Amino acid sequence: MVKAVTAAGAAMTVLPLITLLLAAASLDLPTQLGDAAGLRGVPTSLAERDIPPGYLALYAGTARSCPGLPWSVLAGIGKVESDHGRSASPGVRSSANSAGAEGPMQLLPRTFARYAVDASPSRPPSPYDPADAIYAAARMLCANGARGGSSPGLKQAISAYNHAAGYVTEVLSWAARYAEQGSTSVATAATAFAEAQLGKPYAWGADGPEAYDCSGLVYAAYASAGIRIGRTTFEWRQDGPLIALTKIQPGDLLFSAGSDGTMFSRDPGCEIRINPSVCPAQMAVPGPSVNAAGVVDEGLSRWQKCAAARVILFAASQLGKPYAWGATGPDAFDCSGLTMMAYRSAGIAIPRTSQEQWAAGPYVPPGQEQPGDLVFFPGSDGTAQDPGHAGIVLGGGLMIDAPYTGAPVRVDVIAGEVGFTRPAAGM
Repeated sequence: MVKAVTAAGAAMTVLPLITLLLAAASLDLPTQLGDAAGLRGVPTSLAERDIPPGYLALYAGTARSCPGLPWSVLAGIGKVESDHGRSASPGVRSSANSAGAEGPMQLLPRTFARYAVDASPSRPPSPYDPADAIYAAARMLCANGARGGSSPGLKQAISAYNHAAGYVTEVLSWAARYAEQGSTSVATAATAFAEAQLGKPYAWGADGPEAYDCSGLVYAAYASAGIRIGRTTFEWRQDGPLIALTKIQPGDLLFSAGSDGTMFSRDPGCEIRINPSVCPAQMAVPGPSVNAAGVVDEGLSRWQKCAAARVILFAASQLGKPYAWGATGPDAFDCSGLTMMAYRSAGIAIPRTSQEQWAAGPYVPPGQEQPGDLVFFPGSDGTAQDPGHAGIVLGGGLMIDAPYTGAPVRVDVIAGEVGFTRPAAGM
């Protein structure tokens, strides 16, 4: 039976599509330690307790850059090297250890330089930045045998990462403890089908093979696994059963709260727009975005909620566009150019640079940030007092930002932030 997940009332949850078929790189699960298939399951309760949420999201997302690399292997390395960035040992947060390794993934400078994404002088990659470090680690593993995910290849890649005696066994032991066992062949087939359609165009009413609408893709994915479900999102919600967000598994269906009464509404094409029955006409959105994220509304006034919805909708519409220093759109952005234009779309004028935006405030105490707020970081060309990087808070420890040259506008984990501001506070 198909399981459905509802986002209604789930605080700090980011849902980028009206309907999303949760996918994993591979879902065939283990029979023994070191069996590559046994390292790709969803996170165990141990993993959820032991791995900080930001790191867990990074491991899972970054592993997809190398076909066959289990996310849990990256997590095992992160655990052994730095306890997922929590270790106070030299070299984890600054300087280097006795061998010269740096950052949470403990990479040598020459190794990090080889595998890190090229960056501009405005924001070069840093081995101390969790996202940069984990991505570089994944690229190194991929280049040394992890691509394809065979057991011999993974062991070779892990050994190349660190030659210490017992290192491979220790990493794989943690990986096996972090990955859940017991996925189904239906989930495997459905997610594999969905991943094979990546890049095909959206067309309302289409269910393949050349184009899809949102429910058409899910319908076809389950049909490929021998499961017949209804054709529309409304039928699926009725069929259920509904499960809690904390219980989602690969292959489950995930629904956003885009219905009347929220700041987002949906049309038959599964596109998301600002709901004119909630937000005033002057804040209407000229165009929809299938990448719009849900907005948590606790603690915000009606006007602030509408502004946050508009800001996030604009930013989500830019996902995938390239970074270009000094750019403010429409084809490319730098970090503060994206934040400025997102707020301009909501009718709020903020300064041009991250330093000016930070100074403009008003500041939000840590832990009280809401979706739509701005989050700031020192960056490579700033300081804690004069931050050089900014992003737009989504909730759930995530943000949308324009990171640096070579990395497009994307969803990133919030880590190492200086603080938050709420430009819409006066509304």
